[in-house]
Amino acid sequence: MIELHPEKKMPLYEQLYNALAQDIRSGALQPGKTLPGRRTMAAQLGISTNTVDTAYQMLAAEGLAVTRPRSGFFVQETGGMLHTRPQHSVVPAPKATPKNTVSNQDDILYDLSTGSIDTSLFPARSWGRIQKELMYQRPELLQRGDMQGDENLRAQIAAYLGEYRGVDCTADQVVVGAGVEYLLGCLAHLFAGSTAAVENPGYSRTRAVLENNGIPCVPVEIDESGLPIRALEQSGANLCYVTPSHHFPTGVTMPAPRRAQLLAWAAAKPGRFILEDDYDSEFRFATRPLPSLQVRRQRAGGVPDHLFQKPCPRHAHCLHGAAAGATGTLPERFFHVRQHRQPI
Repeated sequence: MIELHPEKKMPLYEQLYNALAQDIRSGALQPGKTLPGRRTMAAQLGISTNTVDTAYQMLAAEGLAVTRPRSGFFVQETGGMLHTRPQHSVVPAPKATPKNTVSNQDDILYDLSTGSIDTSLFPARSWGRIQKELMYQRPELLQRGDMQGDENLRAQIAAYLGEYRGVDCTADQVVVGAGVEYLLGCLAHLFAGSTAAVENPGYSRTRAVLENNGIPCVPVEIDESGLPIRALEQSGANLCYVTPSHHFPTGVTMPAPRRAQLLAWAAAKPGRFILEDDYDSEFRFATRPLPSLQVRRQRAGGVPDHLFQKPCPRHAHCLHGAAAGATGTLPERFFHVRQHRQPI
């Protein structure tokens, strides 16, 4: 027997539809059975014929009933394909965290996690105003953009890298992507068959991305100056992923002599490459940001000049996981991989 509850927030027509649909799916209403006429059903339940008609139309739209001219509505023949819908269990709400546990935000004095920011310092009002003005002035930004990233943005990044990091690159050598992991995944296709040396400890996702793209990784223990070159040699790797400006998570900055040794390692044998992750290099309070390894290579400080006579194709540069610039022959190969997902 169908019961409707006017006090519920659910409309009466939907209550009637659910009740009839449940009976049809459970087999209580057999295929071919005639549904009560609209006036009869309305009189039985004390509702309007429009309410009954709406519920019947919903059954017909779902294929649970079919209407025949001058005959009414009939339960649809489904060939046994309909069955009772499983009742979804109610997931209990998580228990409240006791006030005396450290997971209560009110009890945390200092948040030392690396993946969060102080949202109270975000200039939300200024951000919203600038974004609104920009959308009015540059509506083309809402369209599909250049696959390398917006040209003006890339030009500004190239200028920033030149001024603050000493990187010699053009906007055409800058690629904007959705984070360092995505960009590293694209770069990994260029180094098929390589073995990578990664810092230990270091950013775990780096190793995961490289290994997921078929590049085995050899952890190299760091010391007080960063990644030791002797250990790098012993690893047998031809690809080195390094964070010389600000090692994660220790914060160690690789000194100039160690940087020169790293570049000498790359130049000593063909097929060696350095991937420089510029993690957190822009956050400096007292001094200018340190020059990238590319600048050190160009100046050849402590490294014989003849090692870098040609534009070096062995250096890629990541800017805080947001953009990557490359020099030499890498840009064209990188763009090809990003577009076709296969190296040339």
